[in-house]
Amino acid sequence: MGAWERALMRIVQSLREAGILSEYIGESFIGRTYKVQADIFESRMLLIPLKIEFFGSPARIESRKEGYLQLIRKVTPAEKIYP
Repeated sequence: MGAWERALMRIVQSLREAGILSEYIGESFIGRTYKVQADIFESRMLLIPLKIEFFGSPARIESRKEGYLQLIRKVTPAEKIYP
């Protein structure tokens, strides 16, 4: 495991302990793969799922999206979880 992976593991562990993760990520995992669908592309991305209420209401967050983020229409869990 490289330095960046160890750093991500520490960040995810801190988020887990603070109760900020929105879904379970195993102790030895740094994130989860999601399928991101946008107006002009579809991609798989490694993301760390966070509870939206720590950032405000979903409607308020959607209304504040700018640039690239405005293109995103749907984010759903993919089948693989990254260790």
